[in-house]
Amino acid sequence: MDTDKKEPKIDRAEYDRLDGAILETFILEFLYRNETFMRDYNELAEAQWWGPQEFYEKYGVYPGMPHTGSRLRLPQKADKPEMLKLYIPKAVAVHVYHRGQEREGGASKQGAKRDEADPGYVVYREIEGMSKKKSRTSGGFASDVEWLLHKFWGHPDPAGEYPCGDSLLIKLNAKYTAKENKKLVEAILKYYGGKKRPKTRMEEWKYYLIVFDLRKARQGLSYEKIATMLSEAYPEVAKKKSFDAKNCLNYDKQARLLIDRDYRKYI
Repeated sequence: MDTDKKEPKIDRAEYDRLDGAILETFILEFLYRNETFMRDYNELAEAQWWGPQEFYEKYGVYPGMPHTGSRLRLPQKADKPEMLKLYIPKAVAVHVYHRGQEREGGASKQGAKRDEADPGYVVYREIEGMSKKKSRTSGGFASDVEWLLHKFWGHPDPAGEYPCGDSLLIKLNAKYTAKENKKLVEAILKYYGGKKRPKTRMEEWKYYLIVFDLRKARQGLSYEKIATMLSEAYPEVAKKKSFDAKNCLNYDKQARLLIDRDYRKYI
């Protein structure tokens, strides 16, 4: 965005890169424009210390990114959205737990995963249990619970917190029939479920950001003027939809809500 005080301009290349972007990319864009978030994020990056659960509870994302060994890397200072390193817990993870001995004909499901951009992303991992010949606690884990937490979410942070998000762990017996397990899961989800995820409007979010950035670049810029600028920058879109002042006012309002807190509805 050109922040010339006389008249800001729309750089299409800056926003057209978001065409077809996945949800996580837009989350970065919203959070980058959240001044409180960026202050906290860069303070953590500068100090090279973080409490992931406290940060998660405040913002709904973890600072840092997983890498080999499932340890979260500390965040680095960011001066543009793509430099933000955030971890958003995936929708579904299936962990198959079995005893330490080799299972008869049991091929590992490691790597059998769908595209991470898919809202219904699923990853399968085998969890090898403890046998008489192998002690979990000998690996430095204080308890079976700590061992399981490590298997599910990798290494904790220095404060001992795991990046588990709002996960609901359900134990199922793999020997039960699909019908039996389905009945059990439905009973659990009846108690914990019921939350509807709102429909995303990512095809509109690019224009939300443009209006927000224009208003930030020049305070008091009228929505009538912004509507004209959008129509001139996107003449092919203006033929199909109206970039009028009322719509631009709504874009600005929705952008501010998404930047401030509503992004959390989608993660």
